Amino acid sequence: MRLAIEHELNSALQNSEFWMVYQPQIKADGSLHGVEALIRWENEKLGFVPPDKFISVAEEMGLMDSIGDFIIDRSLQEIKAIKDELDISFSVSINISVKQMMESDFLEKLLAKIERYRCVKKEITLEITESLFIEDMEYILPILAEVKHTG
Repeated sequence: MRLAIEHELNSALQNSEFWMVYQPQIKADGSLHGVEALIRWENEKLGFVPPDKFISVAEEMGLMDSIGDFIIDRSLQEIKAIKDELDISFSVSINISVKQMMESDFLEKLLAKIERYRCVKKEITLEITESLFIEDMEYILPILAEVKHTG
């Protein structure tokens, strides 16, 4: 199965096989606090492939930068459209891989997407995925501080 996933992942983005779903996060009073953005993949040959089956493979193949960009871009775009249509505010939580965060232009690209979709920074939460050990804390901590500083 792993080899099939590797083979099919190479063209999944180009073939628009990924999409986002949003899991509601509900407050104790029953009102909407926010949503967690979750990627889904359905492939013509493999059918539905759960994230726990393809994310680690994508990380090992070096595809998480591209997939991560898709996740951020699509989530911000879709959540902004939902907020505008419903005229409500809520947060969105987006999972980020350590490798993605370590890209030299990660923060610049993130801020550009937030600006492009006119999102409210304080309504965006970034969650670092736990699938990789953070090897270079000295590199990551200033990035996290800058993310926090920008709001």
